[in-house]
Amino acid sequence: MPALTHGLYAGSKSALEIRARKIARMMRRLRVVADWLSPADESTARAYCELEILSASIFARLTETGVTKLTADGRDLEVRALVDAHRRMKQTQLAYANALGLTPLARTQLKLGSRDVTDISAAVIANVMEIGESRAAERAQRAKEATADVEGKDDGDA
Repeated sequence: MPALTHGLYAGSKSALEIRARKIARMMRRLRVVADWLSPADESTARAYCELEILSASIFARLTETGVTKLTADGRDLEVRALVDAHRRMKQTQLAYANALGLTPLARTQLKLGSRDVTDISAAVIANVMEIGESRAAERAQRAKEATADVEGKDDGDA
């Protein structure tokens, strides 16, 4: 069987250049879709994109050949090793996606931990303070009226 020179096992300079261009293109798309990513996320984002390109290559190969093959004795079917490789890549990619905030749960967790979401605007603080002051004034007025009622009853008894 000749050595594989395409897909996941590509080693030629042109194949590696093509893969590098695909990764760069995916990085550009990722920056547009996930605009919250910072330059500090660059290496993690690149690793995510690399895994996406490699796992797509594995998936294409599995689509061509099928997920099973005959055993050496030809009596039984076994799952190809590429199926496990694809699963492991996707599992690793999911970890990268969570770290980058690319899943709904990860985005929620990132928002809860960021200052931008937990900061309260000055207008909201002013509104809360105004409500608190008006309620305090209402309580003070009710207490004053209650005191006047009690004093008025005491004066009437004498």
